[in-house]
Amino acid sequence: QAIAKQAYETAVRGYEDFCIETNQPLTEESLRYYLIYLESDLGRALSTIRQHYSGVIAWNPSLKSQRVQAVMRTIAKRHALKPTKGKKALTRELAERILTVLPSETKRELRDRALITTAWVTASRKFELLGLDVSHIVSTKEGYALQVLEKGATEARTKYVNQDFILQAHSNLTAWLDIVGDSGPLWCRVRRGDNLDRSSRLSPSGFDKIFKRLLGLADIDPKEYSPHCLRAGF
Repeated sequence: QAIAKQAYETAVRGYEDFCIETNQPLTEESLRYYLIYLESDLGRALSTIRQHYSGVIAWNPSLKSQRVQAVMRTIAKRHALKPTKGKKALTRELAERILTVLPSETKRELRDRALITTAWVTASRKFELLGLDVSHIVSTKEGYALQVLEKGATEARTKYVNQDFILQAHSNLTAWLDIVGDSGPLWCRVRRGDNLDRSSRLSPSGFDKIFKRLLGLADIDPKEYSPHCLRAGF
C-alpha cells in the first residue's frame, strides 16, 4: 500500500510540475501532452507511463477522455513494436567526466554534484534518494551514514558515504549539507537566482532533468542512459 501511495503521489506531482513548467492548465489536453512527454522526451517505459496515467486519473477522474485513452493506445502500440534495448551502465569514468565539466560555484551546481555522486557510491534508486531528509544522515568517524528506505522495504537500510570513497562523494555531500542546514528534505529545488526552496522536495521528474542536463554537459548521449544506470555503474 505504501508503494502504491508513493507511485500515485509521484504521478500527480509529475503531472502538476509539467503543467507549471509549460504554463498549461490541468486539462485533458495537458494530460495528453504529459503522456507524450513521458514517452518522447524522457523515454519512460510503458509500465511507467501507464502508472502515471492511472495515478492522475484516479486523482482527477474528469481528465479521463477518449482522446487521452487514444494517446495511451498509440503509445502502447509504439512500445510493442520497439526492439528491446537495454540502457548502458554509467561507469566511474563517465561519472568522473561529468564532475570534470560541472563547476562547484553555485548552489545548484553543488547540489547536482552531491546528488550524482551520492547516488553513484550508494547505488541508490532516485526514489530512495529523494525521500531522504537531512535528519536521515548521521555523521560518523568514517564519514556519513544514510538511513535509506529501499523499494519494497518497511525498515530503512544504512548506506554510507565515507571520506575515502571515490568521486569526491564525501566532500560533495559535505558542501551541500553546509548549505541546506540541519532539517527538511535533503534534496530541494533551487529556484531562479540560485535561491533554495527548502519547502519543496526535488521531484522525480526534476531528478531526471538534472541527470539529462549533466549528461549533455559531459557530451554523453542521454538516450543511452537513465538514472538507474548509476546503480549499474556502481
